[in-house]
Amino acid sequence: MTVSYPISLCFKLPVDIVNTPDITASLLDSGYSNPVAKLSTGRRLQVHAAKEGLDPTSVVMSAIARILEVLPAGSTIHEAVIEIEGSVVTLKRQFD
Repeated sequence: MTVSYPISLCFKLPVDIVNTPDITASLLDSGYSNPVAKLSTGRRLQVHAAKEGLDPTSVVMSAIARILEVLPAGSTIHEAVIEIEGSVVTLKRQFD
């Protein structure tokens, strides 16, 4: 049985400019619902979406991989937040 997993991702970018419509289009093509991408201060990209899947790990990992394909080289994932059965799980990457 599949479950819908809402996710929020934060990417650190090497530049201040990114094409957010390309990101939302890429997620829509991959079956994510209601994707929203916005650039915030500090070269951070915030992405929110949801997708049905068998497990939360595959939903998050496929979204990260799909987004990194359209981001500039040198972009990295900074934080991933996913809601699992009413609980929120946050994974953060620490930068030097």
